[in-house]
Amino acid sequence: MKRTTLLVATTAALLAPFMSSAINVALPAIAGEFHVDAVTLNWIATVYLLAAGAFLLPFGRLADIVGRKLIFLIGMLLYALTTVLCAVSPGVVFLLIARVFQGVASAMLFGTSVAIVTSVFEPYERGRALGINVAATYLGLSLGPVAGGALVQYAGWRSVFWVQIPIALVVIGLVVFRLKGEWKSEEHERLDVPGSLLYMGVLAAAIYGVSLLPDVPGYLYLGAAAIGTVFFVLRQRRTTYPLLNVSLFVENRGFGFAVTFLLSLYLQYVRGLTPGEAGLILVAQPIVQAGLSPIAGRISDRAQPRIIASMGMLLTVLGLFGLSFVHQQTPLFGIVIWLAVLGVGFAFFSSPNTNGALRDVEKRYYGVAAATLGTMRVLGQMLSMAISLLIFSVQIGHRVLGQVAPQRIVGSIRLAFLISALLCAVGVVFSMRGGAAQSSGAAE
Repeated sequence: MKRTTLLVATTAALLAPFMSSAINVALPAIAGEFHVDAVTLNWIATVYLLAAGAFLLPFGRLADIVGRKLIFLIGMLLYALTTVLCAVSPGVVFLLIARVFQGVASAMLFGTSVAIVTSVFEPYERGRALGINVAATYLGLSLGPVAGGALVQYAGWRSVFWVQIPIALVVIGLVVFRLKGEWKSEEHERLDVPGSLLYMGVLAAAIYGVSLLPDVPGYLYLGAAAIGTVFFVLRQRRTTYPLLNVSLFVENRGFGFAVTFLLSLYLQYVRGLTPGEAGLILVAQPIVQAGLSPIAGRISDRAQPRIIASMGMLLTVLGLFGLSFVHQQTPLFGIVIWLAVLGVGFAFFSSPNTNGALRDVEKRYYGVAAATLGTMRVLGQMLSMAISLLIFSVQIGHRVLGQVAPQRIVGSIRLAFLISALLCAVGVVFSMRGGAAQSSGAAE
């Protein structure tokens, strides 16, 4: 039972990251076929993350109520369908809409897969199981640039979507025929629908607002998002069945980045590499991460997860800061080194952070807790993509990247990496403070 559960969860964990990294390598080919500008190209990646982030918490909560396996199965069926729709897209608008629904499907998978693993494995073995699950995520990221680059180069960008269908069908078969039982709260609870809608609106307003900056409507949307956040938190504290139990953040201090997107543009538009060649370089970060994640998860079963996660985030800052110095003649080997540093940092942050965050959560909140972790990850990715969107909007505007001077593209990429490094540095401070507080509590 445990092996089947882990196989299903890890296989599902591989699909979405593969899509994210492969689609980034495919973006220049998509731009060439549909003749879209840099901002629209960014939205092909961003709308997926926006939809996933908006629906993660509602589906995580719903999974706790009606059953995690049920939501996971529906999500996998929807993921297979929307992937087919992406593959047959006749134009960029159709592709954007299909990507939105693909993000919704991914939201049903992100939180429930981790929650199912947490439900099945005992606390003393959970770190290792979650480490394997995280490793599968980054194996997907590893395969994305290489396999995606080769597919785009020799079979076209649509093949990136088609290749996932057989894997999705295998997972569906395993869930239906091999995964026995169901996991959900034993208490009679309801989904906070108004809170869910408010939460989705806040996220949408925030990301769309960033995309409009520095124009006045952008600030208005961001202001509306800030006000909506206040109302959302107040509602969650007062409602009987909250979408998000705010005390999870108070009682458990447990609670990526657009690296592939930016470097894919740099390697293909500035350095003139093919999609396959770019993929071979981009694989450095996720393959290191996939190899080290199970080790980091196992260490977190024996040591303080927050301390390990803080050290991992510190290495991530170093990697991002290093990439902020790329120029038109940067040795490709140097880029590989900085990507490897990022891989080590992500590995020693992700697994221990997940294990530490879920360690003290009540069993009936596994779905929403896992969805909260997933939301934080997606919000980080969306923030980095929003930063990229803002920078490209201001410095490049609505122009086709092939017609933009390479030095302008490099300048935009360097600025995006520098801002991401600074934001991640702030995260190191908060993570270390949380780890120190937990260590002090343990000593007392």
